[in-house]
Amino acid sequence: MKKLCFLIIVLFLFFGCEKNIFTEIAVDEDTGALQISNTTWSFEEKYISYLIVKGIVKNVGSTTLDYVKIYSKAYNDSDQLISSDYTFVDNWDLDSGQETSWKITDYDCENKPNKVTIGYSYDVTVSVPAPKK
Repeated sequence: MKKLCFLIIVLFLFFGCEKNIFTEIAVDEDTGALQISNTTWSFEEKYISYLIVKGIVKNVGSTTLDYVKIYSKAYNDSDQLISSDYTFVDNWDLDSGQETSWKITDYDCENKPNKVTIGYSYDVTVSVPAPKK
């Protein structure tokens, strides 16, 4: 047993222990927030069938949101996903308080959906302080 303890101590001293330096970043969830309103959808059946989903998005947070993407998902009567698509907002970014319209034209949706859901994603740039020495 003493030999095992001695071996562990020698290995620890020889190889050392890995030291990782992490900088803690606190992200305020209120910094980035989107509000989607006036959402409507329609299914067009002309020469081809397609779904149009549109609305307004507003950055109600306190920082610029980058690569703002709006998603739509279309479901049939059995609540099965039949199509999905996405679009980026104009210029891809939204400044704090900025509002813009968006529109998704989903040509992969060949059957009239029973319901359509909307989602979104975005990136927020956070300043990272230098590691403490």
